[in-house]
Amino acid sequence: MIVLGISETHCATAAILRDGEIVGCASEERFSRLKNDAGYPRQAVDALLRELRLTPADIDVVALAGLRAYSREWMNRVLHDVDYAREYYGVGLGDTRGLARRARKLGARLGLIEPARGKFDLSESERLGLVTSHLGIARDRIVTLR
Repeated sequence: MIVLGISETHCATAAILRDGEIVGCASEERFSRLKNDAGYPRQAVDALLRELRLTPADIDVVALAGLRAYSREWMNRVLHDVDYAREYYGVGLGDTRGLARRARKLGARLGLIEPARGKFDLSESERLGLVTSHLGIARDRIVTLR
């Protein structure tokens, strides 16, 4: 059985398991050249399939990690645009080292981030749509791990 695992978090990654053994893993940041690249790891998936000489038809199951996926645009902006992060989280204490990063982590940990379309959550349907449109496989071959 071949399983494609996908994580769409702050460091988007894809992995392929063949009969329970990891045979390949790639992070999107290696292809986009953007540290901690977020969102659906399209280039990482493509590279794994190419390297392992697989087609989407060879994949038995796609496993999406977690309950939520943040939009790539918002996640990359909040991770890499310090001014935006300071404004968004209300941090205005000058250039204190690491303050923006700590504010982002604290806001996420405490659940202070209000979901807003285009900034945060992608619906389950949108997440599944990314996979089906990219790989051309049926939704019944995709599971979301909770």
